[in-house]
Amino acid sequence: MPDPFVRFTALAQPVTNTASGHPQVWLLLLGYGVVIAVLAVYAAHVALSTADASHRADAYKVLKLIWGTATGTTGLLAAVLHLNQAGLM
Repeated sequence: MPDPFVRFTALAQPVTNTASGHPQVWLLLLGYGVVIAVLAVYAAHVALSTADASHRADAYKVLKLIWGTATGTTGLLAAVLHLNQAGLM
């Protein structure tokens, strides 16, 4: 009867990747960038083309938040501070 721990040890071995770096991490970062870009484009579209002034103002606020978060850590810090002030963190 084979030893069951040998099978689990083989499953626990790290997966070696022959590709450059860790493609899963790059795919995650690429997916994050695509989501941020789509959100920014849609917020800009709503901010520029909606006739309702309140929707334009809300879309502009969302666009500012997305752009600030995407372009640097100061935007991320501002988002965290806004969430903290809103009582969500």
